[in-house]
Amino acid sequence: MKRQPPIGGADIGIGAHPSAQVASGPIPRAVTRISRRGRITSALLPYLFVAPALCMLLLVYGGPTIGTVVLSFSDWDGVSRHFNFIGLRNFAAILGDTEAGTSLRNTIVFTVVTVVVQNVLALPLALALNTGLRGRNFFRSVFFLPSTISLIAVAIAWSIIFDPVNGPLPAALQSVGLGALANIQWLADPNVVLYTLCFVNVWQWTGWSMVFYLAGLQGIPRDLYEAARIDGASPVAIFRRITLPLLASTITINLVLTTIGGLKVFELPFIMTKGGPGYSSQTLTMTILNNFVTNSQAGYASALSLLLVIMTLIVVAIQRRALARAEERTL
Repeated sequence: MKRQPPIGGADIGIGAHPSAQVASGPIPRAVTRISRRGRITSALLPYLFVAPALCMLLLVYGGPTIGTVVLSFSDWDGVSRHFNFIGLRNFAAILGDTEAGTSLRNTIVFTVVTVVVQNVLALPLALALNTGLRGRNFFRSVFFLPSTISLIAVAIAWSIIFDPVNGPLPAALQSVGLGALANIQWLADPNVVLYTLCFVNVWQWTGWSMVFYLAGLQGIPRDLYEAARIDGASPVAIFRRITLPLLASTITINLVLTTIGGLKVFELPFIMTKGGPGYSSQTLTMTILNNFVTNSQAGYASALSLLLVIMTLIVVAIQRRALARAEERTL
């Protein structure tokens, strides 16, 4: 009598391969446990590779940061083994400190001027050098070169250039009939010195910002520009509708980095003017150093450092939020 195959599946009988019967059964617990363990290991493996570098970062940055927060509430002089916690007295003293107030104002002015001027100059330079301009590679190198020079070398070189007696700048201005400009005390006039430092900073770092914009421009597909020209769009319309929206993320990066650099500026005013004349070019970082080293007020200097960190975080957070909204509107 002919045997009928079971309904809904193949006939697995005496002649079937044993592996078919095993495959159709439940997966053993040991296999499931090994598979789960392998997935966990694969998920944790990247973190194990990053762990040494992360521990080093926590040691280098985390330790000093915690120490600064603790010392900002103390009267430590930077030398003694013992100190007393004085609560918010250091932060209250900042409000009445003329030196700290002036240096904070100078830092804000320096940051605003350098961020605006540097980015306003860097973007047109990048646009010009992203074209088929003859010798564009040479000009890219020339504009980027100052950012590769040491800050100390730049500060010393410009101090010599601005020297009112033997400097080449006053002599050059005098020779072309600009005696009024030649007589300006670029590093000694309280009304001019801060903007002189802004000029030197912009001179050095504009090419650095230009490279960021140039990289962003080269990432924009050429097909978009060709389609816009075919549709009859003007260069201004192309810039507003294509270039600017697609450069939004690059603009955000540039503004954030230049803002952080401006808020923590130290080497340039320290070498060129020592913060003078008076406090007219002294920045907040210089005030922190003076209180820590010269005045032996490490606790007060720590409070100023904490204030600078908090101010930087707030400014950058506001900046990024505003720029993110601008990006959403342009896209």
